[in-house]
Parts: sequence; C-alpha cells; structure tokens
Amino acid sequence: METFFDEVFTPGFAYEFVNITKTYAYPRAFLKKKKIRCYLTHGAPALPVKTMYLNSVKLRLVLGVFTFVFGWGGNWNNTKQFWSVPFVSDNKRKKYLRVVEKDVIRDCKK
Repeated sequence: METFFDEVFTPGFAYEFVNITKTYAYPRAFLKKKKIRCYLTHGAPALPVKTMYLNSVKLRLVLGVFTFVFGWGGNWNNTKQFWSVPFVSDNKRKKYLRVVEKDVIRDCKK
C-alpha cells in the first residue's frame, strides 16, 4: 500500500509544501473535504500491538499519510483495527464486517 500512496497521493495533487523558513515546510492538504475510512487487519492480538509496538502501524498510516493528504481532522477515529483475524471465529469475523457495514451506512447518510 505504501507504494500506492506514494504514486497516487503526490505533491501538487494531494498536498503541497508551504515554506516556513528556507529549509522547513509543512504539508497543506488538498483533500480535506473528502471522507476517508480505513480498516487495518492484524494477525496479532491487540495487546502486543498496542503495548510493545505502540500501535505503530496505525500511527504511521494516520500521521505519515493521511495528515498530509486529508489534514488533521478525524483520521484517527476513521481508521479502525481488527485483531487476530486469521485466528478468530466466523462469528467474530461477521462482527467485524457489521462494523464496516454500519460505518458505510453512516457515511452514506451524511
């Protein structure tokens, strides 16, 4: 996915750098008004990912990609994670899918 983001969300299309000084700049997002929703699936349980790894997968995606392209608002809450996906029961997977379904319905009503 990282290559996809690098190739699609390019400077000039998705964001631009605004100079603060001669050598420092910050990204100005062009897609702020777009809705985003992202689901991360993990093979690992939540506890080690959130504690030992400090939730770095979600952190890197939200701070390193989404804030550049979509700005700072709402990206953390619109990125959900599903844990131990290969090892959970079918009922749990169905529960995960219901979460996605509810989000899509809610987003379509807005």
